[in-house]
Amino acid sequence: MCHDHPSQKSVSKQRVFVGRNIITTRTADSEGVTWYFADQYSLASQVCWVYGPYTTEARPERNYARDTEADWLAVVAHMLARTDVAFEEYVDLNNFLTSNARINMPGSNSALLQFLRLQMLDKAAAAAGRDGWLVSAPLKFAWLIEHLEYDEIAAEWYVPPKRYWDLFDANPDEPWAEEAAWRAEQAHIPVDECYSDCILDLIVRQPLQYWKRLPAGAHIRETLARGAELAKAASDGACYDLDPAHPGRVSTSPVPPATVAEIRGSLTTISNPEKQDILRFLADAERKCGR
Repeated sequence: MCHDHPSQKSVSKQRVFVGRNIITTRTADSEGVTWYFADQYSLASQVCWVYGPYTTEARPERNYARDTEADWLAVVAHMLARTDVAFEEYVDLNNFLTSNARINMPGSNSALLQFLRLQMLDKAAAAAGRDGWLVSAPLKFAWLIEHLEYDEIAAEWYVPPKRYWDLFDANPDEPWAEEAAWRAEQAHIPVDECYSDCILDLIVRQPLQYWKRLPAGAHIRETLARGAELAKAASDGACYDLDPAHPGRVSTSPVPPATVAEIRGSLTTISNPEKQDILRFLADAERKCGR
């Protein structure tokens, strides 16, 4: 954003677009940081100072194919590091990246840039909010439909973990692949009124995907611990509403045999003893449901 003078307390209606180089002839040190005077955004009636920490350095002497990718990686990483990004800023940057990909700009389709974009979409989902967007902001709604998934019950937009796993599966040997796997395992999946069958499905969608691909991964212990936590929750609520006096009643918190079998089968290649907690809770859940 532009500022009327070098202070974050100043206000301006102008914007500096994400990914545009700032042409500057002077700087100012204020509030412990450097500010840049943006010549091309400044008029006699309204000047434009840009907050230095929200910029990233551009290199004048370039290897175009190599440095274009590096520059965009720096821009996205810079945006991810900020804590005050508005939803529209994420849309702005994503538009630039999409446009670059369509014209095959060097590096615009790199796997690492796709990984950072998924993280950016995660933040955009959180920044979108819930109140009033459907009725009062149809263009915002259109963008969300195009880029995210929506959980009707929890009323939340989110990036499904499968997108991270698809990227991991295509690039398992990249230096950032482990981080992508961990983000997939940690990704937020909105749920509401989640009973035992739903909880077991969460195990399949997240921790199981990690330990199946990375049985000796850097986060295998944390992943198994989360699997055990979810398995315990499934066991605690398994068929809680069954009553021996009504043997024909169908539980609203079932333990699907196929899901339990899938989880058990996925643990056969795991050597960590922590897996025993998961197996024990699965057996407890089955027992409560009379299996």
